Amino acid sequence: MKNYYKRKLWVKGVVALLLSFLLACNGSNGNGGNGDIDTGKDVVDFGTSPDGNFVAYIADQNTDGVLELFVVELATLEDVHKSLQELRQPTVAKLNAVLNRYSQEILVWPAEHDFKIVQLDRNQVIAELRKMNPQLEAIDFELEAAKHKVELAKKNFWPDIGVGVDWIQTGSAIGSGTSGSGKDPVALMFSVNLPIWRERYKAAQRQAQFNVSRTIQQRTEAENTIVARAVRVLYDFEDSARKISLYQDVLIPKAEELLQASETAYQGATIDFLSLIDAQQTLLKFQLQYERSKTDNKQRLAELEMLVGGQLDAAENPAVGR
Repeated sequence: MKNYYKRKLWVKGVVALLLSFLLACNGSNGNGGNGDIDTGKDVVDFGTSPDGNFVAYIADQNTDGVLELFVVELATLEDVHKSLQELRQPTVAKLNAVLNRYSQEILVWPAEHDFKIVQLDRNQVIAELRKMNPQLEAIDFELEAAKHKVELAKKNFWPDIGVGVDWIQTGSAIGSGTSGSGKDPVALMFSVNLPIWRERYKAAQRQAQFNVSRTIQQRTEAENTIVARAVRVLYDFEDSARKISLYQDVLIPKAEELLQASETAYQGATIDFLSLIDAQQTLLKFQLQYERSKTDNKQRLAELEMLVGGQLDAAENPAVGR
């Protein structure tokens, strides 16, 4: 029993000394520390540095009676965590700018809702996009205006005939013996403008026709670009939906089973502590990727609705409404 306590004190001393060395190398002013926890079969003792950057433990990893010293650096994980926390402020400012609000306005953290995968018909989405995309509709208005200018240019070859009536106020009569004195005259006018500048009219007509051709080509180019973008977004949307099903139905349940089996095996001293940690990290990794896939899926759906110019309903054959 006396040798056991000596061994325990020696292990604690080694862990504390190692943590103190790591803190000195890391520029920290904290003192090395460790805590007694029930670590299981192969971990003899465990210690955490006051700054939280390192975890050190002594364990019989191979269960062969040989104690080994292990160090886990937590600074990288802590840096990622802090970066994500600090990213919230610029993200909120960007969202406020989109909503035309003051950048420092408080934006309530969104509540988590039940997620449902939206099934979209690829061909119908593309067809609705060609018909309802706001950018294509704007070009269609320009095309109609260009066509009307062509019709107007054709009318320049016809003579302009004008008919009008003019009235002149003469005032009171000067001589009572003069016939019609004091009466306001009314004049009937007739005019004809002959189209003699025919080459100029032809040039104006050709210019109007070229504007129509240019607008048609611009619409074709814009449509091809938008459809290509929509096809890519559809791929990302469907790919994220596939990953959601994969993580939800296969990978996460398997990782949970692996973690449960690892906990049982660790309690039975058949695997080492690192294997148990790896099982937990695998589960956390799959859960994070699952949440990332859900976010990607909703973002791509919003992008598709922006391209289509309407809401895509969650149905087998989606309808598009404004």
